[in-house]
Amino acid sequence: MRERGASTADIAILVVSAEDGVKPQTIDAYKEIEKAKVPFIVAINKIDKPAANVDRVKMTLAEAGIYVEGFGGNVSFGPSPPKRARE
Repeated sequence: MRERGASTADIAILVVSAEDGVKPQTIDAYKEIEKAKVPFIVAINKIDKPAANVDRVKMTLAEAGIYVEGFGGNVSFGPSPPKRARE
C-alpha cells in the first residue's frame, strides 16, 4: 500500500507523533518515499500532548537518516496544528 501510494504521489507528507517519535512504520514509509524519489515534508503531530517533545523527534529522525532543516538537512518540517474541540 505504501509503495503504491508513493509511486503515484507528487509529494508526500511523513507524519510523526511528537509523543511517540519515529516508529518502524515511519521508517517503512520513508523507504518507500525515497525509493519512489518523491519530494516530501515531515509533519509532527500531537504537539499539544503533555509528553510531546519536538526536539526528540528531530533527533530520532536524524538517527534514522532523515535530516530536517536545522538538524543537518534540508527536509522541511512543521508541527501540525492541534485539533480543535468541537463547540
